[in-house]
Amino acid sequence: MRILEGNHAPRSPSQEGPEAERKSLLAMLHIAKKDMGWTDEFYRSLLETCFGVSTSAALSNLQLRALMASIRNRGWKPKRKPGEPEEQVLAFQTRIKVIASQIPDGNERLRGLCKSICGVPSVGWCRDVAKMKRLLAILGNILRQERERSTVAGGS
Repeated sequence: MRILEGNHAPRSPSQEGPEAERKSLLAMLHIAKKDMGWTDEFYRSLLETCFGVSTSAALSNLQLRALMASIRNRGWKPKRKPGEPEEQVLAFQTRIKVIASQIPDGNERLRGLCKSICGVPSVGWCRDVAKMKRLLAILGNILRQERERSTVAGGS
């Protein structure tokens, strides 16, 4: 099986895109190779089978992206960069902000709750999932109470 056949000619700067992307893709490829525990022989046979080359330097950026997608499909996940928030933390932060936006004066209330529950000035600084779950539950209760108040006030 060949992946993206055809571009085996030497690369020209106009065809390969930014050099920074290329360096990043090559570095990521070699990290993935190490993480997956592939031997050099296996790696080279994969390149030969899929692209007809024996070295990743001969691949275009398009082919490198296709190879990285294939490696991810085989189960490889890049490690998180230092300082990069985890997906779960980002999901909680987003959910908290959405609920706060539905509450009257929600952003101000959120700042106060973040200080008292999480010990940080804003939800963007919180990385503790347990504290964010508690904050989310409290915001949910506040939202429910506000909706009940508006229903009672509007229905009378």
